[in-house]
Amino acid sequence: MKLISMAVLKSFCRAGFLLWITGAYSQITIDKIADLPGTINETSGLIYFNGSLVTHNDSGNDAALYELDPDVGSIKRTVALSNATNIDWEDLTQDANYIYIGDFGNNNGDRTDLKIYRIAKSAYTAANTVFAEEIQFTYSDQANFTPNPETNWDAEAMISLEGKLIVFTKQWQDLGTVAYSIPSTPGTHTATRLDSYQVDGLITGATYDANSEQLSLVGYSPLLMPFLVQVELPPESSIFSGSVTKTTLDLGLNQIEAITHFGNGFFLSAEEFRRTIPTILVPSSLYAMSIMEETDPDPEPDPNPEPDVPNPDAMFPELTLYQPMGTLSLNYNLNEAADLFGYAIFDISGKKILVHDSDSSLSGSIDTSFLQPSIYFISFHLRNGRIAKPFIIK
Repeated sequence: MKLISMAVLKSFCRAGFLLWITGAYSQITIDKIADLPGTINETSGLIYFNGSLVTHNDSGNDAALYELDPDVGSIKRTVALSNATNIDWEDLTQDANYIYIGDFGNNNGDRTDLKIYRIAKSAYTAANTVFAEEIQFTYSDQANFTPNPETNWDAEAMISLEGKLIVFTKQWQDLGTVAYSIPSTPGTHTATRLDSYQVDGLITGATYDANSEQLSLVGYSPLLMPFLVQVELPPESSIFSGSVTKTTLDLGLNQIEAITHFGNGFFLSAEEFRRTIPTILVPSSLYAMSIMEETDPDPEPDPNPEPDVPNPDAMFPELTLYQPMGTLSLNYNLNEAADLFGYAIFDISGKKILVHDSDSSLSGSIDTSFLQPSIYFISFHLRNGRIAKPFIIK
């Protein structure tokens, strides 16, 4: 996992927000189960197996899987993998006999040691240390391995489909995804390009439900706005040829990293998102998501749809921010009596770009016409600490 670059942010903001609704529309309900233990604050993959959720951490952490209680999010068991290193583990998938761990995070596009670890379910259930077999691969169409911080060769999502493993790239430059097919057997393989989709976002997790024949992908925009993409009847040769629906998830500022199906619903996990300046902390969390299909034979489109925006009031109840329609200002209101010494605005990289440190009122309006499209943070300095919130300039 890496931080979002300003170049990607600016290109996305210029492109605007995009929401697809195809055919029937859905009512999505998401409930937070719990904040996850600090041991797995970089949760990056998720499956449901044998009555438990199984997850792992992101790059540089232990080569281990963690069993979670799906009701409360606590760790029930830890299983170490021998013959394995967590260079950049990004997703999990499974078939009838095996669990697969994708070590294919590739932030700079220069890795030549991409692999997927395979462990037998029978061994996993019998012991707390299991031997991992290696499925090594290279992309069939990657010819350039020069490091690039905005690579199209990163990947964070994987499913098992028709006896093959399908990996979905996370294109930092193009904000799309490409599906590649890889044999599920140990050895050295070439990943075959199957299909692509211009998702206008960053894909971070995938799951496939064979009963409903539905592929579900999660990710987030460069502004950390999570979304769900669902594909009906995805054949291996052309994954995205079926009906595709993309929906923004009402989770506010959140780094959703993984998804797995369970019955008629899903579990989601989010990695911890932390900023030091200003102080922003969104903990690693576990969510349950249900989708109720609704039918409307002739829905009336909204002629002026408003994009979904994060609702940070749930995280910071003392402070209200709003941007009046048709203006280039940010209005604020501190809802509780407080000694306010001033405020500052920071960009996504933490650079301070505006300071107001005298004669500050508990409510007011700030001219933001000088700001470029991006996500920003405003931090109010109080006698007893600071209150910070994100806001978006479109």
